[in-house]
Amino acid sequence: VRHLHWQKRGPGPTEPAGPGAGERFSAAADAFYQRYLELNPGFGAELGFHQFDGKLPDFSADAIASRVAWLREQRAIFDAIRLP
Repeated sequence: VRHLHWQKRGPGPTEPAGPGAGERFSAAADAFYQRYLELNPGFGAELGFHQFDGKLPDFSADAIASRVAWLREQRAIFDAIRLP
């Protein structure tokens, strides 16, 4: 799933801009979006993805802690990609 609009951040210290940054960003965005919808199936169903129909998110303490950890990992992934 594509067409996400992200606010461009300033240059980061971890990776130089260059060829392939756009492709890495696109792949990371696609993976993020897919996992986000799996974690928030109601939102996926609202967007018309029927594979999420009738599913509910897990709001257990363990699931929430896991989601927070995943979001932190995703932040690090996106922070490491410098777009030109």
